[in-house]
Amino acid sequence: MIIRPIEDKDASELLAFYQSLSEEVARVFLPPGPVSPDTVEQHLEAVRTGRSISFVLDNDGMIMGHAFLSGLDKRVPMVSIGLRDAIVGCGYGRQMMERLLAVADARRIAVTALTVVKSNHRAEALYRSLGYRRKHESSFRVRNDSWYMERRLPPRDRDADSWR
Repeated sequence: MIIRPIEDKDASELLAFYQSLSEEVARVFLPPGPVSPDTVEQHLEAVRTGRSISFVLDNDGMIMGHAFLSGLDKRVPMVSIGLRDAIVGCGYGRQMMERLLAVADARRIAVTALTVVKSNHRAEALYRSLGYRRKHESSFRVRNDSWYMERRLPPRDRDADSWR
């Protein structure tokens, strides 16, 4: 499996990925409502126009995971990641997050944020290990069911004069 930037040709496979997610994964990852061809096209347009960074985990043409940083035109861009059930817990989520954050850091994006459902302890542990910290409660499906977390850009060199 390889992690690579998403391409326009991935539209149908990305839709198939989202439609394949189990109820449990969808419950903690997807917003209410179905993911449609229009939703996928809107995401690809955001990538084309530089408002999002997006990676897929590709297994011979089958998308097994999707990680993206959206809202690059906003004050605090948001991170999101999802994996097919079969590979949850195999380390691919960490690899995808590390790749995404490396790009964000190279672009010197000062703060990235995400929300995680409070019962998703595995995901929260991953995010904490990557530098995310709880800031406050957030509402995803129901009031205050999630944590809003932020990660500050780590300094490249703590002694460098260029670090602010």
